Amino acid sequence: PLGVATLISQVVIQFPFIYLGFFSTPESTGLYSIAFRVIVLLLVIDRVFYTIFFPAISQSFKEGMDPFKQRFDRTLKFVSAGALTIGTLSVLAGHSIFPWIFGPEFNDSSLIFQLLIAYLVLSAINSTFTFALIGAEKETAYTQSLVVGAVAFFAIMLLPISVPTTLMAPLALALFQATSLLVMTRKLQKMIPIAMFRRVLVPLVLASVVTLIFTSWQNHNPVLSFIAAIIIVLPVLGLASGIKKEDLQYLKSAII
Repeated sequence: PLGVATLISQVVIQFPFIYLGFFSTPESTGLYSIAFRVIVLLLVIDRVFYTIFFPAISQSFKEGMDPFKQRFDRTLKFVSAGALTIGTLSVLAGHSIFPWIFGPEFNDSSLIFQLLIAYLVLSAINSTFTFALIGAEKETAYTQSLVVGAVAFFAIMLLPISVPTTLMAPLALALFQATSLLVMTRKLQKMIPIAMFRRVLVPLVLASVVTLIFTSWQNHNPVLSFIAAIIIVLPVLGLASGIKKEDLQYLKSAII
């Protein structure tokens, strides 16, 4: 099942490049490619989360449902707050990062990049559910979630609507992750209760509001607004996710 899941994931990720190559201009393909390369770089946070949390979740399942539930809930808090913080800061930085690094001709990549942030954030949050399902030896359930997500992805990508493919692809990738997340949530809820509203939805809405506020401020003072966002966003989203003192102590012990 994990081999099939990996295959599905890679097909979905690579499909926009193939589609753009056949049905779009080389310039559009280049803009999307540059934006996605930065996303791939940011996806290293997934590997960090895996290294820190997966062994603990996998071990806790062998200890019983109560430890499994507790560690999953704590992991979801940290991953939601961390991924949404990185996503918010990336959206704010997206206005200037592409012209600065790649040149003014790639300025249009910033919008594609900002849309791909939704895929990045959902991918990181999904990793928590992936850890839990694999740790609980439910690899088939994980694969089924990707199958449903892939169906949603291709349904959107292949719709004959007048939206540029460079913008449709990020939305389709985000839908792929969102659909997979819903399926994994239902699968996992058969084993343990999941506080999706408090751990994911509330921080997600708050992150969206904070992003809009700082984006508006950025138009007047970009440097000061970004510095303020670095200081403010993580604590605010951490509180919204329900992170407490004992959770921070657990994170410290997990890292050390």
